[in-house]
Amino acid sequence: MGDHSLKTKEGTEQCINSAKAFIHPNYDASSHDSDIMLLKLQKPARFTDHIRPVALPRRCPSPNTECIVSGWGSTSSPEDPPCDHRRLQITSKVALHPSS
Repeated sequence: MGDHSLKTKEGTEQCINSAKAFIHPNYDASSHDSDIMLLKLQKPARFTDHIRPVALPRRCPSPNTECIVSGWGSTSSPEDPPCDHRRLQITSKVALHPSS
């Protein structure tokens, strides 16, 4: 956590092992659909200027809602290794339906 570039040691990083991984139930390894995972950390993170909790939405966005997404994935090809953390603005295309 707290790392912007995997190529550079910035001094803002915290390395904490995960105690458990929660893979999205609809994850498809061949298409990378639902490629998201929740990790439970072995110990709490220390909040800093570079590490803060994310504000989660209370409900799924409506179609055509502008959203901010963040992550380490490649924006050009699944084969390209991610080097820098990315933050993108997208517009939702489909309504998401919780399984509850």
